[in-house]
Amino acid sequence: MEDNRESIVRIAQRTGTTEQEALILYHLSRAHDLLLKLPGKSYADTTAIGLNINALYRMVAERVVRRDHPEGWGGDQQT
Repeated sequence: MEDNRESIVRIAQRTGTTEQEALILYHLSRAHDLLLKLPGKSYADTTAIGLNINALYRMVAERVVRRDHPEGWGGDQQT
């Protein structure tokens, strides 16, 4: 995991995420790659992988937006 620290720091800097959120994005990217390499996938499987991974990416992105712009997302709600 230590070898990936630089990648995670770059993700955090590029996306405005915390390091913990960047770690999630890092692992989502790896999971996406591995899922797409599974043998015997159908078109529906590939579509489902993309939709579900993207939903998880959006969850992290929403945290960043809420943190950076709380006034536009219901005040000072917890993230």
